[in-house]
Amino acid sequence: MAAPGKRPAFQVLVGILCLGMVGALSVTRASAADTPSSHDKTFMGQAIVGEAGRYVAAKDVNVRKGPKSKSEKVGTLKRGERVYVSGQAKADKTWIAVLRNAEPLGFVFGEMLLPLIDGALDRWLRGSVSSADGGTCDYIIKFDGKSPVEDDLFEVADYTVKFSCTGDEKALKFSTSLFLTEAPYRMESKPDYQITLDIIEISDGYDQVFSTTSVYNTTKKTVRFDGTSIKDYEGKPKVKTVPAPSVAAALEGAVKIAVSAWSEKVWQALAKQAP
Repeated sequence: MAAPGKRPAFQVLVGILCLGMVGALSVTRASAADTPSSHDKTFMGQAIVGEAGRYVAAKDVNVRKGPKSKSEKVGTLKRGERVYVSGQAKADKTWIAVLRNAEPLGFVFGEMLLPLIDGALDRWLRGSVSSADGGTCDYIIKFDGKSPVEDDLFEVADYTVKFSCTGDEKALKFSTSLFLTEAPYRMESKPDYQITLDIIEISDGYDQVFSTTSVYNTTKKTVRFDGTSIKDYEGKPKVKTVPAPSVAAALEGAVKIAVSAWSEKVWQALAKQAP
C-alpha cells in the first residue's frame, strides 16, 4: 500500500514500464526538438512496438546500437535526463528505443527508465460525488503547480480541491490538498502513480494529516482505492475502482473514491471545525 499523505522518496526506481496513455493531459509535453515527425515502426533497423512518450533516466545508463547488452555502445544517459521514446524493440520489449533532438539515439534497457505523465491541467475540473451516508458534494479541482522531488528526478503535481457538501447534518464547505506523482511511485515494473487527497486540519485529537490514497494505473486506465492514514476515519468505500482514460479522469476518480471512503467520524470532525 502507498504511504498516505507522504510524498514518495525514490531511491532507484526500476521497472519495464510502458506509458499506456495518449492525450493532451496524459503525456508530458515534449518540446518540438524532442518530438519525432513521425512514428515509424522501425528504429535503427529494428522493428518496434508500443506507445511513444517521455521518460526519465533513473540512473546513469548506456545507450546501445541494438536491443542487446552486447550491442555496440553509442552513448550514455545521465540520471535525471529526460528523453523521448518511440516504443520498445519487438524482439525484446525490455529494450526501449530512445531519441535525442528528434534523432534516433539507440536502445536503453527498460529497467533504467521511468515513464513520465503530466499532471498539469489547463482548466478547473468540476463535478459531484456522493458520500457514504448519502450526502452529495460538489467539488472543484484547481491545479496549483508542481514540486520537484528526489533531487529533481521527477515532479509532483499539486492541486486544491474545494468541496461544497450537503447531508443530514448541515451544509459544509471546506478545502483539501491533492497531489499526483508524475513518475511511478514504487520500485517495481507496474506503471502505478500515487494520488493522495489530504485533509490538513482534522480534529478529534488527531494532529496529523488525514490522507486518502488511490493508485492510478496507466496501462489498465483505472484508479483504485489504496488506503487511508487514520483507520478510525476509514469507512467501507462504496467506490473502489473507477475508469481513468486520462489524468483528469484519474483525479476526479480519486476524489470520488476518497469521499466514498470517509467514515461518519470524518464528517463529524469537519462539522466541528466549520464556521
